[in-house]
Amino acid sequence: MWPSVLQSFRTTLVSEGYARHMYLDTRGLVTTGQGDLIDPVEEAQKLPWLDEGLLASTEAVTAAWNLVKSHQEMKAEGGMAFAKLTTLRLTDGAVSLLVTKTCTWMISTLEERYPWLVQARADAQLAVLRWAWANGPNAEYPKMFAALERGDYAAANAESVWTNETEETRAILEALFSFAAEAEAHALDPSVLLYPTGYFPSN
Repeated sequence: MWPSVLQSFRTTLVSEGYARHMYLDTRGLVTTGQGDLIDPVEEAQKLPWLDEGLLASTEAVTAAWNLVKSHQEMKAEGGMAFAKLTTLRLTDGAVSLLVTKTCTWMISTLEERYPWLVQARADAQLAVLRWAWANGPNAEYPKMFAALERGDYAAANAESVWTNETEETRAILEALFSFAAEAEAHALDPSVLLYPTGYFPSN
């Protein structure tokens, strides 16, 4: 994807919050960081969890993961509600690295599935990446991708909706698809990202 997309991606994760502990997302899946899934437990075991400053054992990570997973009744309370359940934490650096690794994997998967995406407009690429962060890059949304490939951004926006989507995320996606259409209308360089300000023609 375009460099402008990679540089701006984390600004679209506002609705995901930020956590250095394990918590449940609204689907009841164990998560950390900025909406990074660590479900199944093997994903959590790959991370450098600290327990009061010391590296936690695999057994401790597994126990903490199972505890968080067991509290399905809390999944609608938000990530911070889970901070009291365990003492395991990631460093800010570990969270940043996790977000980067997740983003890289998603981009690779999306571009393998849809080779034309590498030349798509930057705002459309960013919309797809934000959509993938919530749904996974292997989710089947054929109507959305068909609309994107033909440059019908209004249709792509309409086909990108998912269950439990937040108002903040929907607003971001609607803006991104609208900006992609705006860039198309003005025949801008496809690598130019209009988000979040839009297009201002030069004098």
